[in-house]
Amino acid sequence: MKRRIVVLSFAVVLLALASCGATGGGRKVRVDYPKERTPGGVVLRDLALGQGPPSRPGDELDIHYVARLPDGRKVDSTHERGVAVTFVLGEAKVEGWNEGLLGMQKGGERWLRVPAALAYGSEGVPGLVPPDTDLEFEVELVEIRPDGERPPEGAE
Repeated sequence: MKRRIVVLSFAVVLLALASCGATGGGRKVRVDYPKERTPGGVVLRDLALGQGPPSRPGDELDIHYVARLPDGRKVDSTHERGVAVTFVLGEAKVEGWNEGLLGMQKGGERWLRVPAALAYGSEGVPGLVPPDTDLEFEVELVEIRPDGERPPEGAE
């Protein structure tokens, strides 16, 4: 009898997981993992884990993001433009991405709070980001091209 209850309980759990897509059947399961802080002060929280090897310095990344001011106002969104941003991890214009996106996997989603000094600093972005303003990003890692597997610059 005890064995039948355990098997039945396991079946119910599997059915619940399958219905929400957690068994790899499509829809991502968003989970609020604990916040972490990088040595440079970027605060991050994984929202959904990806698959495959983690991103490393020198890898070329394609990401989609939504950027917001600390009060929640949207500053920018690649989703609205319909084009992902491509950059080499370690050379990102938003320096906080170099720390905050390290270790992400393809398909992963991560929330970042980037301190002003690692975003646009004392200059800000006229009309969009005031000087000395932290930024928050929701980032989806679309693709990773590992260092050494990227085509040379200018090659198609």
